[in-house]
Amino acid sequence: MKTIFLILLISLSMAAHAEPLGNLASVEDGLDSTNLDNVSDDYIRLTLNVASYQTASAIKNAVESWLGPDMVIVESASLLKIQAPRDSTARVEFLSALLNLDIQ
Repeated sequence: MKTIFLILLISLSMAAHAEPLGNLASVEDGLDSTNLDNVSDDYIRLTLNVASYQTASAIKNAVESWLGPDMVIVESASLLKIQAPRDSTARVEFLSALLNLDIQ
């Protein structure tokens, strides 16, 4: 009985663990004019460090809970596009808040 309780307790603690988005993905923000691969548009592109549809879905849910529906496009298990401001100052502030967003 103690073993089952410990397993349940560990499972619950793992489920409640949140990690900042910045630890899970790298960002292409479209503002680096020296990078010819960057696309200057309304989206920030996140490339997951470890490709996973489960992580992509968790990020989509967290971002859309914060910003509202239809703000995230999941392109693949490793790439997401998030709608962001075009103004460079607002975009930097947005990126800072986004990368600190806790993902369950």
